[in-house]
Amino acid sequence: MIKIITTGLIALLLSASVMSTDIMTNSTTKNIQPTLVEAWRIEKSLLRPESVIYDVDRSVLYVSNINGKPTGKDGNGYISLISTDGKILKEKWIVGLDAPKGMAIYAGFLYVSDIDRVVKISLEKSEIVSTYSAPNARFLNDVAINSNGAVYVSDSKRQTIYQLSEEQLTVWVNDERISRPNGLYAQDDILLVAAGDASVKKPGRSRYLQAINYQDKTILPLKDTTPIGSVDGIERSRTGEYFLTDFRSGDIFYYTHDKGAVIIQSLEKGTADLDYDAVNNMLYVPILKTGKLIAYKVVWSE
Repeated sequence: MIKIITTGLIALLLSASVMSTDIMTNSTTKNIQPTLVEAWRIEKSLLRPESVIYDVDRSVLYVSNINGKPTGKDGNGYISLISTDGKILKEKWIVGLDAPKGMAIYAGFLYVSDIDRVVKISLEKSEIVSTYSAPNARFLNDVAINSNGAVYVSDSKRQTIYQLSEEQLTVWVNDERISRPNGLYAQDDILLVAAGDASVKKPGRSRYLQAINYQDKTILPLKDTTPIGSVDGIERSRTGEYFLTDFRSGDIFYYTHDKGAVIIQSLEKGTADLDYDAVNNMLYVPILKTGKLIAYKVVWSE
């Protein structure tokens, strides 16, 4: 059961949650701001790229290509394998998907959302090893995995987060306060969700960051309920803050607890599910509408 908490208690609980998950930064990092310097880009060969993820163990990138309609069960979707210097190593590394979107890696497997199912891919064998159907799913989107290996998947046409645990994909949270959820980010104690609420006319365009506690499924705003926009991807920076994309505007935000969402780069519409490599300070951004993948070096300064 989802708990509804009064405003005063929200502030207290959120403060505790933020501290326990290291969301708030200390005085030595809170004023550090990122600047994005383009390193390379791919402008052709990708077909409606929705998500990119960096494989730290293999030093490669995986990109999901919808290659058709976002809900089309046409078998045209695929995953591309790309080097960290922007070379396409294998355009169609994994094929036979429909409209693949969000991705996450855990224990040698890549988990990919695909409309109403989650596909599990062996990175060692480069093949699909399992498929999990999501009951009543309409538009599975982002994927995140916590440190315990539980897989979470958003359904952007509903108000639902699914969980894949012990080989079963089931509804984990269904609540009007997370209407049209998209981006996810799994931390130690909470799952961050980019979602609106059912009180607004178009919640998918009025998303803000919300935190769901794994244990009791309490839902709290990360900062407040001020809409950010059509938030798509969420990635945590090395300072403990967040990079966000806005699909409709094409903006990339840097989100801090003090300032909220601040635009650091404006691109064309369609910026989707990005990834951040904290070791090499690289940010990878797919642009679905124009078929691009752009890599940025992140430069930090006060």
